[in-house]
Amino acid sequence: MENLVVTDALVIPAGELRERFSRSSGPGGQGVNTTDSRVELSFDVRTSPSIPDTL
Repeated sequence: MENLVVTDALVIPAGELRERFSRSSGPGGQGVNTTDSRVELSFDVRTSPSIPDTL
């Protein structure tokens, strides 16, 4: 995973990001016979040293 560039002044290091993969849910349809997946990306803002107090 690469660093997440939010703005020129704010870059979140890849090591602070967490990915979670799971199957998506929802009604059937055209893709009913396919495997759809969901990715959740999380980041702990409160404990991150990457977020300056003045931002």
